[in-house]
Amino acid sequence: MHHGEALRQLSRMDNIVEELKKNEVPDFLSDREKSIVQYVLKITKTPSRMTKDDVDELKNAGLSEAAVLNLVLVAGYFAFVNRLADGLGISLEDYRKR
Repeated sequence: MHHGEALRQLSRMDNIVEELKKNEVPDFLSDREKSIVQYVLKITKTPSRMTKDDVDELKNAGLSEAAVLNLVLVAGYFAFVNRLADGLGISLEDYRKR
């Protein structure tokens, strides 16, 4: 299942993928959700710039240490899968259509 479709099914929000494409941090998200999205964007796009302050911001938004760890693990996993596919020159969408 493609990442976007998985998000759509898990969130039960049909418009979420389209909104995230238009605006990386949609207005309809709660402050807690916005903190999560901003963290994931940063760790995905500029992982070397992550600091303890980024983790502290998530904790201030109400995430536990276990939740922060899970967030990093999931973001890391998706980054790994995407880089694997890119490195092999395959499109996950094309592969799933076979």
